[in-house]
Amino acid sequence: MSVVRGSVKKTRIRDITWLYLVIFLALEFMVFFALDDTQVRRQTVFDRRKVEIVSAYSAVTGTYGNVFTTIFEEIINRPEITSIMDKALTGYLAGNQTETDKARSAMLRLLAPTYARLTRHNLRQLHFHLPNNRSFLRMHKPDRYGDDLTKFRLTVATVNATLKPVQGFEEGRVLNGFRVVFPLFHNGRHVGSVEASASFTAIRHEMHRLFPGTYLFAVLKSHVEDIVFNDMLDNYVTSDISPILMYDWGTSDVSMEDSGSNPGMYTIGMINRIQSSRVSERINRKEFFVDHVRVSEKDFLVTYFPIHDFRGDPAAYIISYVESRDLQGLRRDYLKYLILANAGILLFVAFLHSAVNQSRMVQEHRDRLMTIAGNIQDGLILTDNTGMILYENPAVPTILGMSLMNLNQPLHECIALFVEGRELSFQEWSKLTLNRFEAFDVTPESTVDIKVRMLLSSSVPVEAVWSPIGESGREDGHLLVFRDVTGLRRYHLEINEARQTAEAASRQLSMANQRLEKALESARRLAMESQMASHAKSNFLANMSHELRTPMNAVIGISSMIMNHCAENLNEKQIEGLELINRNGQRLLTLINDLLDMAKIEAGKMSFKLSPFHLRGLITEVAGIVDGLIMDNDIEFEWFVDPSLPEVVESDQKRIHQILVNLLGNSAKFTENGRIFLKVYPEDGKLFFLVRDTGIGISNDKVNTVFEEFSQVSMDDSRMFGGTGLGLTISRRLVEGLGGEVTIQSILGSGTTVIFWIPLHPCESADAMS
Repeated sequence: MSVVRGSVKKTRIRDITWLYLVIFLALEFMVFFALDDTQVRRQTVFDRRKVEIVSAYSAVTGTYGNVFTTIFEEIINRPEITSIMDKALTGYLAGNQTETDKARSAMLRLLAPTYARLTRHNLRQLHFHLPNNRSFLRMHKPDRYGDDLTKFRLTVATVNATLKPVQGFEEGRVLNGFRVVFPLFHNGRHVGSVEASASFTAIRHEMHRLFPGTYLFAVLKSHVEDIVFNDMLDNYVTSDISPILMYDWGTSDVSMEDSGSNPGMYTIGMINRIQSSRVSERINRKEFFVDHVRVSEKDFLVTYFPIHDFRGDPAAYIISYVESRDLQGLRRDYLKYLILANAGILLFVAFLHSAVNQSRMVQEHRDRLMTIAGNIQDGLILTDNTGMILYENPAVPTILGMSLMNLNQPLHECIALFVEGRELSFQEWSKLTLNRFEAFDVTPESTVDIKVRMLLSSSVPVEAVWSPIGESGREDGHLLVFRDVTGLRRYHLEINEARQTAEAASRQLSMANQRLEKALESARRLAMESQMASHAKSNFLANMSHELRTPMNAVIGISSMIMNHCAENLNEKQIEGLELINRNGQRLLTLINDLLDMAKIEAGKMSFKLSPFHLRGLITEVAGIVDGLIMDNDIEFEWFVDPSLPEVVESDQKRIHQILVNLLGNSAKFTENGRIFLKVYPEDGKLFFLVRDTGIGISNDKVNTVFEEFSQVSMDDSRMFGGTGLGLTISRRLVEGLGGEVTIQSILGSGTTVIFWIPLHPCESADAMS
């Protein structure tokens, strides 16, 4: 018998091994097929995007090349233009600077109207050069001329040397772009060259029209640092993708928010942080490639298209970002395919496993039951329908002290069962079920006592179940299962003692809860009193505006009057003291105004008065204040109001003035030298204000705290630059009060950009004045 069982066991193991091998190979094949198909389709999406980018760039630059050729042939290459160049060259060769300057002025007057019209059609610059590669006239920068371009502008040097036109990308000393350079002749004499170029901002927009996506332009850092004028380097910033790339100022026109499949700068920033480490090396090798990035449950294609100069050397990158519906569908198809493949494999395994084991099920089931019965700690006795014992497991003699198999008597004559001290008749054994507590009207802790009639020893407490066995309602025998619960009976006694202890602890806990509720009620009352006190404080400060400002205005006014009218009667030390009083009075009045404004906001007393006003006049007034703030520093301040904005808008002029002075004042305070830029423009029915500086910047871990009350980046900043830390908080509250929002972006050591918007309410100028 053991030999047969061993042979069956080895056959079973061999069959299962082959089954698992087949399943593994099938699963590997299905997964490999799904993965390979996904990779092929994914590469197809990448290749299609590459073709789109190349086609768009070729179409746009080809169009601009044709347009510039037409401009050259119909506007530039005319005798009245070439004759001026001939005069300029003659004057230059003769050392007659006056003659050259006259020729330059004549050229500027002649072409200025035409150049103004062409710039509205994306002509970025028109630049004339002498045959020795010296700049003669930059129409976009007329005051910049005379510099030698030989080392910096290879297109110009090549055209003047070969006398043949060239075209392609090239970084200029002022601007970069797609350039076409033509030689100039007058009566057969080579008199110089001229170039026309289109900005990559215009090229990006045209490519977007052909194939949607967000396009950024980045120049190789080496080209910028070696060529661009030093005072123009502020128009560039190192990219967040690779340290060898720099964005030019044209990137600032990209929206912060997503639009359809076109990601905004906020999403692009997250994409760049994810992929910067893995694409940096490919950028260093100047590769043309496509990357796949998943951000916010969306799939984006990022295409890196290298731009080459006229010699074919890499000089810049056009980077395209677009949300890919194809990749999202591909991901769904891949998951569906894997789910279906795995489901099919599981069904196959289930069917095969059932077929293999069907023939052995009965024997294995019987062997299993016998193994379980032989190893369990519970006693198990099987009888026929007359009560004769057919089987007992090894636990029976262990629990009862002897074996019952050899007695050759019905089970109920071998043992006696007791419940609460009363012996059960054989007919009552059928009540020994799992619900015996209800059948015998006893507590759940009660047990059955079992005693062997042939033994004089005491009974054993057990849990016992007496169950009939058979099929179709026929009783072929019975099964008695019992478990020694001597230890359980002791456990119930310990449980009763523990329950009594727990009840006493519960009463103590209830009393503690009552005390805790009283304490919580007291805490709520104190919190309410604290809130009332806070409101009283805010109301007090809001109502004390006149009482606090009047004395300070008197101090400032009297000190100013004395300095203005009595200065001749004062010595230098007295004048310095008055200036100190006046300066600190102004500073204290500013602090008081900030505190009072904050108190009004907290008290809900800050009011907003909407009325028509001249927007450009407001910006001019604010610009005058900023010029006064930066007059002692090496800071360049520029501002721009979009011409498409209405002349008169309706809003709270005073609050907008306060917000702009706060933001620009912060830029002036934290920018020792560099540039401050203010831009006002419309977008989606909103009026946007952008304030950008090249100051000290803010670290990522502090940028979200600058709008908190009394917050500055560090205590060192507070001591160095002064202030209450309320300016940005008040500005944010005022913007929100006007129905808008404010956001901030900053890079430590590179500067800060603050953007806020309010609803745009245009007004007719005549109506506003009335």
